[in-house]
Amino acid sequence: MATGRVSATYHSSGPNDWSSADPAMESAERLYQQMTQRGLLSTVREWLGGQPSRLLTLGEVVDDATALEGRPLGLQQVSVTQIVGSVEASRSQDFDAAFRPRNSHLKQRWLRVAMSRQRGTSRRLPPVELVQLGERYFVVDGHHRVSVERALGGKAVEANVTDLTPRDRVEASSFQMMAAIDDLSVSHRRSLDGGVG
Repeated sequence: MATGRVSATYHSSGPNDWSSADPAMESAERLYQQMTQRGLLSTVREWLGGQPSRLLTLGEVVDDATALEGRPLGLQQVSVTQIVGSVEASRSQDFDAAFRPRNSHLKQRWLRVAMSRQRGTSRRLPPVELVQLGERYFVVDGHHRVSVERALGGKAVEANVTDLTPRDRVEASSFQMMAAIDDLSVSHRRSLDGGVG
C-alpha cells in the first residue's frame, strides 16, 4: 500500500481506519459498533445478575464428544436461531450468546464478512460448517459469518452439516445430556436484550 493516500479498502493511517468512500464499509462499521455495544450490555447484565451471556459450547452439553458418531448430511439452509454455540471452547470468549463479537481482534474479519454480505458477494465465501445435536447446531467453522448474518437480521445460513448421534455403547446419561441442550439454550437466550443480535 502506498503511504500518504487512501487505498480502496482503508486509510493509510492504519488497517483499523476504514475509508468513508465506500457505503458498505460505513454500514459495516456502524453495524459492528451496534453489535459490540449490545454485547457489552449483555456482559454487564451477566455480571450484575448472574445470567450467562457467553456463547454455549459443545463441551458443556456433552461429556465426551468422542462418544458421538458423525454422519454427514450435506449442504443445508439452517435457521440462525437454531445455531446456539461452538465446538471450540475458546469461542465463548469471542462471541456472546447472540453471536455478537466480544473481542476487538475479531473486528477486521467481521467487517470484511459484513461488507461482502452487504455487497452481495458473500456467495464467494464457503458454507458454514456445523454439527447438529438434536435440534440445535454448533459452529465448527464460520463464526463470523453466523455473527454477521444474525446482525443483519438474516434468517438462515448455508451450511455443511454433520449430524452427531450417540454410539451404541453410550450410556443413558449421555442421552439425557443431549436432551438437555434445549433447556441450556433457552437459559442462554433469556439473557439477551431482545432478538438475535
